Amino acid sequence: MPSFWAKETFPVDGEFVIAIPSSDQILVTGSNNKNEIEKLKRIAVEEFRRAEYKISEDLYKWNGNKFEIYK
Repeated sequence: MPSFWAKETFPVDGEFVIAIPSSDQILVTGSNNKNEIEKLKRIAVEEFRRAEYKISEDLYKWNGNKFEIYK
C-alpha cells in the first residue's frame, strides 16, 4: 500500500522509519529525527520481548516502494 505511506498520512521529518514489535503495534518516526530513532529502537526491543504475538525488533525504512531493514 504505497499510497498509505505518504507525508499527508504521517507528517514525519525525513523518510519513514517504523517498528512493528508485535501484532498490535506499529511505531513511526522520521529518518531525520535521530533521538526518536534511538527511542523507537529501545521501545521496539522492549515490546518485542514482552509481546505474546511477536513480529520483529528491527527497524525498517520506507524506500518509496517497500520497507527495508534500517541500519
